[in-house]
Amino acid sequence: MNVHAPDVLNVLDLDKDIVGSVSVITEQVSNKLEEHISDVASGCEFNSLVMDRTQEGSSKPFKNEHSMYGPLTKLIAYIADQVDEAAKMNGAVNVRRLIKIYEKTDHKPVGSDDNKRPDIALTFVGQQNSANNNANTDTAYKNKDYIHPEYSDMLCVIEAKTEKTKQNDAYAQAYMYTRNIYACQHNRQFVWALTICDSVLRICLFTNDKMFVSDELDISSKSGRRGFVEFVARVSFCDIYYLGYDPTIRYNPKIGKWQID
Repeated sequence: MNVHAPDVLNVLDLDKDIVGSVSVITEQVSNKLEEHISDVASGCEFNSLVMDRTQEGSSKPFKNEHSMYGPLTKLIAYIADQVDEAAKMNGAVNVRRLIKIYEKTDHKPVGSDDNKRPDIALTFVGQQNSANNNANTDTAYKNKDYIHPEYSDMLCVIEAKTEKTKQNDAYAQAYMYTRNIYACQHNRQFVWALTICDSVLRICLFTNDKMFVSDELDISSKSGRRGFVEFVARVSFCDIYYLGYDPTIRYNPKIGKWQID
């Protein structure tokens, strides 16, 4: 069931003592993104992602889904890194986790029991999130290369489509990926996903039987990009519970089993 939820972003709740700082960081990163948009766009088809769709001849800037991967991953990496840098400069709050993007796109993840391939997959450094990583610091990630996606520590999946008319197809594919995430992450209560159809991005929260979907964030517009920056910032600073993880369920690598506190 698809439930329109304009305030789904508020599920990524923030501690009261950091709300102000995170709001400042979000504005700083948003402003910096706009100031350096041409630099961020350098070397890939990023301009096709952020171009004004009201311009003549801009109705379908992407030839295929693969042509969207480079611009999307570059945008996400830039925002995640800038959120981290802004937090360090701010000095009042530190990110709880740094978002990482698996290098392999449209790739069958480790732990999959089918042949489905998420377009883009995100994980993170900084807190326990899976069977593979049981530490609350980045120590457990020292040997990770972030090349091959793994369902066991996947935070979020992204499904891309070149046309806005394929939104329902994007929802359906994203939903299918969550099945493997639940199978590999026994401490997962719900899963986040992003769909982007042409330039329209939606934030999705999948539970066992429902899908909650945000309003449109058109990242060809400044306001849409600002909304996406807020999503990345909230993911970086919120408690792990709001990402869908049950902190009372942990994987013990010494015995190779899950444990409940």
